[in-house]
Amino acid sequence: MELKDYLRILRRRWFTIVLLLVLTVGAAAALTLSATPQYASTARLFVSTSPADTSQAYQGNLFATQRVSSYADIVKGRQLADRVAGAMDQGFEGSDLVGKVKAVVVPETVILELTATDPNADTARDIAQTYADELSQMVAELETPEGSDTPLIKASIVDDARANYTAVSPNIPRNLGLAVVLGLLLGVGIAVVRELLDTSISSAEDIEQSTAAPVVGNIFFDAAATKKAPSVSLDQATPWAEAYRVLRTNMQFVQVDSPTKVFVLTSSLPAEGKTTTAINLAVTMAMAEQRVVLVEADLRRPLISERLGLVGAVGTTSVLVGKIGLDEALQPYEDTGLQVLTSGPIPPNPSELLQSQAMDRLLNDLRERFDVVIIDAPPLLPVTDAALIARQADGAFVVVRHGKTTKDQLAHAVERIEAVDARVLGVVINRTPQKRKGSAYGYGYGYGYGYAPDPAKLAAQEDDAVAEQIEANQAAEPGPAPTVEPAVEKAIQARAPEAPVDEEATKRPAKRGDSLAPAAAAPPAEEPDEFAWLSELREPAEETNAGLDVFSSAAPETDPLFGPSPEGDDDWRSSTAERRLAPMRGEDPGWPEFPIEESDMGVNDVDPSENGTGTTGGKGEGKRRRRRTRR
Repeated sequence: MELKDYLRILRRRWFTIVLLLVLTVGAAAALTLSATPQYASTARLFVSTSPADTSQAYQGNLFATQRVSSYADIVKGRQLADRVAGAMDQGFEGSDLVGKVKAVVVPETVILELTATDPNADTARDIAQTYADELSQMVAELETPEGSDTPLIKASIVDDARANYTAVSPNIPRNLGLAVVLGLLLGVGIAVVRELLDTSISSAEDIEQSTAAPVVGNIFFDAAATKKAPSVSLDQATPWAEAYRVLRTNMQFVQVDSPTKVFVLTSSLPAEGKTTTAINLAVTMAMAEQRVVLVEADLRRPLISERLGLVGAVGTTSVLVGKIGLDEALQPYEDTGLQVLTSGPIPPNPSELLQSQAMDRLLNDLRERFDVVIIDAPPLLPVTDAALIARQADGAFVVVRHGKTTKDQLAHAVERIEAVDARVLGVVINRTPQKRKGSAYGYGYGYGYGYAPDPAKLAAQEDDAVAEQIEANQAAEPGPAPTVEPAVEKAIQARAPEAPVDEEATKRPAKRGDSLAPAAAAPPAEEPDEFAWLSELREPAEETNAGLDVFSSAAPETDPLFGPSPEGDDDWRSSTAERRLAPMRGEDPGWPEFPIEESDMGVNDVDPSENGTGTTGGKGEGKRRRRRTRR
């Protein structure tokens, strides 16, 4: 394995490494915090001889250096521990003190250090001091010759033991540091072992070890997209939908010389996504204005009719046994242009039915009608149906699930297809992680960041289109401006030309008393309103609320000139409205001509139901009819 292989393992198995690191550090922290604090105290002894002259001093120093190591071993003995326990008189046993004291010889010296540890700082001091005293006495006893009162070597205490109230154990920084190192080593080691033992497919290199077929697509996993209908989710700009478009593009280069293509989509084992891939691929091709048919040849566990909401009672089986024709069995899927041939009734002998002459005639009929025929076949390893169909088609695409399908399973599936002289056209990796970096996927990089159109720009384009339409309508038919949304009004103002600048005024030299501020642009001259007289006629009707408003877009239920309107007669309303608007366009309204009598202007000739206010006064009605006479 090379360095890049180890780096790839670290990227793939980072969760295992981090998990073991956290567990190791957590265990070390728990043990450290639960441990009893230990305090230490140290006493120092100097081992020496009593020479008479210089030559004897040198030999005595060599002798003491040799002896000091022996005294360090005496500290570990049971005899000295019993003497210390008896001298302290604190209830200790000799066996309890053996493990509490440690003797260390300072290198190239005759100094002996005795260090005692105990959960109590004062007790540790007493143990170290008592050990030093008893060791000094024992050395004197051992080094005194018989018949003499003077020892040849003596151990003198040079530093007495003192109480140290700072715990020497546990050492939290040291323990946690060692735990981090141990956790990393353990995590990396287990990650490498798992990588070496893992035979699942997770990259294009893994597929190359099982088959020479190329990787034609990597389908990302998107839980939100799978919950929607294929016609909806595949029409959106998402990495998941883009992956199927890439797969559609790659499949166009398969069987280039064949005008009609018949492909089988299968997998090694169930639950690897072959049916979902077949459905989404067929819908994606149909959206590209291709004549596509999706055939469900999985006659053991059919799923297409359930997922697309189609009728599954008739389909492939019904056509093969001759119950119905192909035209009656095909079902369109929504408005995508895709034709679907569901499975139909589940037969007792699917394998014999799929390798029959009727199946061969069905495929030939589909070749003549459609550009692409996609067949959803059963898995290869449990049954042989897919291999039989692949022999009659142009070839098969094998769908593998990322991290689940093994190399051996893919190799055996390819062998099943090649055993019947069929072709493996390519491999599709399903449920590929989106945020995977540094992998060897052929088409997976880049789409995880999204490439959808900016919603703000789309909304601005729609507002500009509406503004252009409003301006075109106003230029064609002058009239009251319609109410528009603020966003559209803003778009119209942005498209309006700027106010003209008075160039003569800017060129005129400044005079005394002129303001230093720039002169405001003169407002544009208002154009005369040729329909101003209509507003004068409108005022009396608005005051009394009894006149007939010629500006109203809705006609009353009963017209004084034409009588009651038929219920729901839109032609009557439109003709009346056109006659009211005719004077505004300079046209003849075409009102009927009849004389106005004085009785028509009386006070009792108005029906309260026809009066807008419900009163019996005829003043407003008379004015309204006089306006009609004036017209």
